[in-house]
Amino acid sequence: MKPDVVIIGAGTGGLIAALKMAREGLDVLVMEKSSEDHYGNTWMNDLDLHPFEKYDLPKPLPEELAFPIDRNIRANANGVEGGVIIGNIPNYALKMSLYQKRLVSLCREAGVQFVFNSRATGFLEDGKAVTGILVEDGGVSKDIPARMVVVACGAFAPILKKIPEFCDFDFHFRPDDAVHAIQELWKINPGPAREMVSQGSLTPNEMVFFMGVPGAGPFSTFMYQLDLDQEVVALLAGCKPQNPGVLSPRELIDDFKDNSLGFCTEKIYGGGRAIPMRQSLDNLVDNGIAILGDAAFMASPANGSGTTPSMVAGAQCAWTVAKVLNAGLKPTRKALWGYNVAFQTGLGATFAGYYVAHRIFTTFSEQEVQNLIRHKLIDPRQFKNVHDAKPFGVDPLQGLGLFMKALPVMGALIGFVKHGAKIPIITRHYRNFPGEYDPETFTLWRQRTNKILKRLDVS
Repeated sequence: MKPDVVIIGAGTGGLIAALKMAREGLDVLVMEKSSEDHYGNTWMNDLDLHPFEKYDLPKPLPEELAFPIDRNIRANANGVEGGVIIGNIPNYALKMSLYQKRLVSLCREAGVQFVFNSRATGFLEDGKAVTGILVEDGGVSKDIPARMVVVACGAFAPILKKIPEFCDFDFHFRPDDAVHAIQELWKINPGPAREMVSQGSLTPNEMVFFMGVPGAGPFSTFMYQLDLDQEVVALLAGCKPQNPGVLSPRELIDDFKDNSLGFCTEKIYGGGRAIPMRQSLDNLVDNGIAILGDAAFMASPANGSGTTPSMVAGAQCAWTVAKVLNAGLKPTRKALWGYNVAFQTGLGATFAGYYVAHRIFTTFSEQEVQNLIRHKLIDPRQFKNVHDAKPFGVDPLQGLGLFMKALPVMGALIGFVKHGAKIPIITRHYRNFPGEYDPETFTLWRQRTNKILKRLDVS
């Protein structure tokens, strides 16, 4: 067995990469540690629509969706009426495990081979390039040589520590860059739910977010979405687990479900996981290897969603790898650099800006988060940009308006306005990512990156 490409991990990013590489004529093998019977992330994810068209991604089927496509988003805080409303946002509320299993079927139709229940334990290498992987399959260790290895596993997978030292990947991770989140879908007793809606205590058919949840720390969120037609409610909670004395996502969901709602009857879907919330790796390729998905920190630092970015990266990676291997070239860092450029000048730039905002936001207290909402210092347009994975920033005129709104509350909120105007600095820097690989140019670019983040006090 010597495939052209071996992919570690059968998440959405790895599966999209496998599908597109196979359709380009490459021999692809996917290694997945879970069994096929129990495979699939039970997470539910809200995805914007445009990448599916732009990158020719398989669109979700109706049975893979939890809610209708068009919904409002309402951002709120404890004790604040109204909040920030964004109307009629089209998105896929995707049941991940169902979609992933269909992607596996599509991959097989394209000729991709799968080995489930097989764990990657190391890499084959010649001192200069990765040449394959070591796996444990049924208690037996095997070598699998390959022309190219794509790492598409989770951010906390042990295999990342086995990547050869000559590979130039910066996996530096701040402890407070992790958020633990749980999202679940529950059947409901519709009578009490309709009564609460009529009383005005619940809003149906909207994604209602509460930010800075009391007891869960400033960087925390809680979301509910009630659908009376389907008689279901979605619940999501996320917070930083290392913050001392804060409620866990499980406690937040159970408290709201049992004490605030009281009409949930049966959990029918859902799961939870730790999410890395930092800017993406500033380099995604080396000789014989590429990284994508959570392993490359591709979850959005603004909302923790990593599904769409991983699929986009999978498509970009596949296009570059197929171009290199089908031309008979060696997959060197220089040859694979096009994948780096495609991601970094797009989503990489956006996520770098989001990370700066994320670091600023973590300095606020729960009360200050409430003031952000109450005084409309968070612009609905910025919320929509986050949902669509587009850059956000504050132009001078808008910044002046935000500053005037912030005067009644002062304090750290002035920092929000001040630093908000600097977010485009890091975004523009990523837009100018080196178009071709040159060691000296990339070193200078990376030094500039660290300097910008340090100046913004978010390094």
